[in-house]
Amino acid sequence: MESKVLKAMEICTEAAVDLEEADEEAQVQELDTCMQTFVDLQKRLEIEKQTLQTLRGRVMAENGTNDETDWATFYQETNQSAWHQWSEALSDREKYGNDSLYTDFRKRVWEINNDGPMPPLFDDGADGSDDDLVMDSGPVSLVCPLTRQLFDTPVKSQRCGHSFSKQAAIAYIRNGHGHVNCPVPGCNHQIEIVDLVRNRYLERKVESHRADTTGDGNDE
Repeated sequence: MESKVLKAMEICTEAAVDLEEADEEAQVQELDTCMQTFVDLQKRLEIEKQTLQTLRGRVMAENGTNDETDWATFYQETNQSAWHQWSEALSDREKYGNDSLYTDFRKRVWEINNDGPMPPLFDDGADGSDDDLVMDSGPVSLVCPLTRQLFDTPVKSQRCGHSFSKQAAIAYIRNGHGHVNCPVPGCNHQIEIVDLVRNRYLERKVESHRADTTGDGNDE
């Protein structure tokens, strides 16, 4: 289920980029809402897993005792409490502002028609610094972290959002027997070949860079 949600978020992002290029603002906003729904779904799945683990631990701990705990009620109340803390107690920026796939979605849509820094994702009136909500829309690196060369057929990991040249990534993963730690410093995610998806955004960036480089050469 989790992999399907990640795939759906990737599809939404690619579709939003295309729609933003076509100035279909209303449809882009609809996809933004969908992305938030997917983040909620990911959290609900996480809560379900955590609740089941808690339930299992309690059942095993009380096995053989005379305690007549209503486990169905325990599960329901624990699950509902955790979900309430997420859905009602947190602000939008707390729920979505730190999700890498959602922030990547917003950044890529912004960069279609804007060159300057991206404004804060949310303005919910919360106290404290907004530094973590301002997306850095500075120059995008076109260098693969594996080959240290210009991206060649760029692909992106759905788990962490980092991109690589396709063949270099496949070789790197196969050398690690099918799953490896992301090579980007500071990233704790593991990547597998099945996680890699086409990065059309970087494809366009690389094509534009090559066109500019060729044009500069012709001008000389």
